[in-house]
Amino acid sequence: MKPDWLQDNETILGSWAVYVGEPTPTSPKITGTLHVTDCRVVFASTMELPKDAGLGLLSRHQVYRTKTERWEYPYGQIRKAEIVKKKLFIKSLLLTLDSGDQADFTFGAASPAKALEAIRTRLAV
Repeated sequence: MKPDWLQDNETILGSWAVYVGEPTPTSPKITGTLHVTDCRVVFASTMELPKDAGLGLLSRHQVYRTKTERWEYPYGQIRKAEIVKKKLFIKSLLLTLDSGDQADFTFGAASPAKALEAIRTRLAV
């Protein structure tokens, strides 16, 4: 099924489960899907985990909230895309925008290399 945010002339090049937040067990996080299209990068959030959510999960409490936000980054606003190593096996994709702001999407142990490749190809166009 086509996402409601996808434009008629737009194609998704890849999608990855990611989170935004520090890679520590006790830090708050926003989880979702990072979509790289031929026009832009889109993060569609699905869930918000508060600080110390892991402790609540261990005690079988519902600690998350549904969160449906969308952050969009047209290629014309992205100055740089790079992979950043956070911890031993944890890597993230860091987008630096023309405004100087940064968007950091953590892939966990999965590699962000394919997402980076798709983005860099579009930035070179």
